[in-house]
Amino acid sequence: MYNLIPIYLGIGSNCQREIMLPAAYKRLKNYFTGLCISPVYRSKAVGFVGSDFYNAVIGFLTHKSWAEVNKILHRIEFDLDPVIRIHSNKYCKIDLDLLLYGDTIIDTAECVLPRPDIMKYAFVLKPLADIAPASRHPQLDKTYKTLWDESSFANTTNLQLVSFNWSMTSTMQLRSL
Repeated sequence: MYNLIPIYLGIGSNCQREIMLPAAYKRLKNYFTGLCISPVYRSKAVGFVGSDFYNAVIGFLTHKSWAEVNKILHRIEFDLDPVIRIHSNKYCKIDLDLLLYGDTIIDTAECVLPRPDIMKYAFVLKPLADIAPASRHPQLDKTYKTLWDESSFANTTNLQLVSFNWSMTSTMQLRSL
């Protein structure tokens, strides 16, 4: 019997957000069960000029290795955005980032866990604190709720809560991918 590892990943898009996020979620459900989703937040693009992003965190349990999970995330990104798989100067159709793999700490060329973005960006820390408030950062040994409350982000107006429907609304939208 395999041990189930708690996984948290970031999901974001600033192009066709209402289509891309549910499409990625649907594909994730093909590989993993028991997915739990944080609220969705709208934030400005960071690192390039472009439309605002919708960001969330998805959690689940898996017996797959972190490398297998990463491979699946890259496959889903490519399936949804085969032409632009790197951030252009304007948009990112879908971005899936492994944030946490249990309490695993990795610092290699191919993977850094926990992902530094957790403490770097409000649009990562806030949804993580929403979905896993009592979970502890494996290096900082503080809960994500505490990290959020203590962060300089906690009073930010850069995040806006978005009312979001995770179900696809029409097959016509699916074909436009």
